[in-house]
Amino acid sequence: MCGAGLLLTNWGWKYLWILRTIRAQKFNQSINTLSARESKGYSGMAVSITLRNITKKFGAVTAVNNLSFGVEHGTIFAIVGPSGCGKSTLLKIMATMLAPSQGSGYINGQNLIARPWQIRQQIGYMGQRVILDEQLTILENFVFHCKLHGLDDQEAEARILGLAERFDLMDILHELPESLAYGVRRKIQLVRTLLTQPKILLLDEPTRSLDRQTALKIWDYLKEHRSSLTIVMITSSMAEVEHVADRLIIMNRGHILVDGSVDEILYAQQPNLVLEATVRDYDEEEYRTIRDAEFVLGISRNENVYEIITKSPAAQAQIIQLFKPGNLVAFIPRRTRLADAFIHTLTQEQMIDE
Repeated sequence: MCGAGLLLTNWGWKYLWILRTIRAQKFNQSINTLSARESKGYSGMAVSITLRNITKKFGAVTAVNNLSFGVEHGTIFAIVGPSGCGKSTLLKIMATMLAPSQGSGYINGQNLIARPWQIRQQIGYMGQRVILDEQLTILENFVFHCKLHGLDDQEAEARILGLAERFDLMDILHELPESLAYGVRRKIQLVRTLLTQPKILLLDEPTRSLDRQTALKIWDYLKEHRSSLTIVMITSSMAEVEHVADRLIIMNRGHILVDGSVDEILYAQQPNLVLEATVRDYDEEEYRTIRDAEFVLGISRNENVYEIITKSPAAQAQIIQLFKPGNLVAFIPRRTRLADAFIHTLTQEQMIDE
């Protein structure tokens, strides 16, 4: 696990370790139950997704490395991590678009390896690429998708009009996709995925390029239907994860570094303090000095604002001394956010590797 035991304070890690041990025990029980019932077509289990020792290699590159976890029915489950860490590959494995090199699993009671067609009938997958038939209008794209999934005309019409009205698409149903902005096309792609009312949604950056109002509408809709849905999403927005996710994993280099609910991960970070520092001018030497200080757990930068994670309020005075004379404009402590835990986790792993 890439030294994951060193990524949090000792008590924080023990807290997450206990929770993960309990979750692993439940996961193993669900695997045994699924293995016993899968041949009978059982599909009413509390766990919608179970993966065990999933590995995916592309030549000499290991994109996903021995991952095991379960996702309970009705959960909004987030996968976060830096670019290239294996998130999209993992999602495609769950969608049966890629076969794992090793490992096994079940999606809604169906064997991941043996029954890909049955799985595809129960899931809705939305990738990062917008794939629409450019020769068909938006309405025709929707109708064609419904027909592919066996919906009769009356049911297809009801679903299309209901979702089009909900997501403000009524005025553009007769437009061609190529005439529309990228964000609108993304929204259309998501609505098309929802038309078949899948039991499991696998979403890769579902709200990317969407305005805030549209993103909130989407999540309001999904949360309304969560009793009949399991959602696995990849997102780069930590604020979105805090707002909607029940549970998340932080990945890097194909591994899971942290697994828990938002509250669990934030609780494990409680001893840490986040300091927001505004400087007159960015100075690379100054930034590196702060980053490498033993009492600094992590640091990120947005223009002339540094966000510094430290172990305790006592370190504030020490950090202030690291700024070059006259360069520090403002220095404000604030509460820990999920983005801080994410930065801290990746920073600590990098330090372990070095």
